[in-house]
Amino acid sequence: MSKLRVGVIFGGKSAEHEVSLQSAKNIVDAIDKEKFDVTLLGIDKQGKWHVNDASNYLLNAETQH
Repeated sequence: MSKLRVGVIFGGKSAEHEVSLQSAKNIVDAIDKEKFDVTLLGIDKQGKWHVNDASNYLLNAETQH
């Protein structure tokens, strides 16, 4: 059976940026990767989208901000 593709959008320009990053980390850790193919879509504090490198952006969030 093929996996269902889901997107996790996180970050953004708001004051809740770091909360959003932590929420995305929790989702990625909890999701069943045998059932879902996860695509990460990160938005930095300047509003720039990070698609191809979003996983690195999420993993290194504490050092970037």
